Amino acid sequence: MFEFYMKNKGIYLILTICYILIIFYLSSLPGSSLTIGTSKTERVFWNLGHIPFYGILALLLTITLRNKKKANSGFLKSNWLVLIIAVGIAILDEINQARVPGRSASIIDILFDSIGIITALWITRIC
Repeated sequence: MFEFYMKNKGIYLILTICYILIIFYLSSLPGSSLTIGTSKTERVFWNLGHIPFYGILALLLTITLRNKKKANSGFLKSNWLVLIIAVGIAILDEINQARVPGRSASIIDILFDSIGIITALWITRIC
């Protein structure tokens, strides 16, 4: 499995970059083009979607930044790096979204993004 990863490391980098571009594309859509419900329940479900979306980003970053050595300290260092990069992307995504007509930035969105990131990192830690 590790040999497959080392031979195809560039593919994981490309997948990660494409996923980040998709995140920024979606946050660039004007509010008028989105069909988000007006009820609180619909908004909560929409916000909960941030959790798996950013969890997948954290998993892609984890795979992309993985080293040959699987030493515990190296793994923890890469988890911190993934956390910093992924939360940074979440913050930049909200800043980008604030500049789009009909959209706004939200600390709650960053909180849900962070929950997804931390959950994914926790899963990779125990697996």
